Amino acid sequence: MPISFEDLRELIAQQFDKDSEDVTMETAFVEDLNADSLDLVDLSLALEDQFGIGEMEPEEIDRIKTVGDLYQYIQEHQPKG
Repeated sequence: MPISFEDLRELIAQQFDKDSEDVTMETAFVEDLNADSLDLVDLSLALEDQFGIGEMEPEEIDRIKTVGDLYQYIQEHQPKG
């Protein structure tokens, strides 16, 4: 089942202690959520646990700047079926 933006938004809101309404496709992890590299690793582990997304490589994490970037990554890497 495809992962919806709403599902991703809820997870990000929980991880960063924000209201889900404050999380948009344009939300930047570093600038808007004050995420550091450890926060992003924690988020990638949560994605793995909750959605079955395979482990993200450090260089993939580095390329993801916004929630929209992450959503696109998930669409390309989520398990099929």
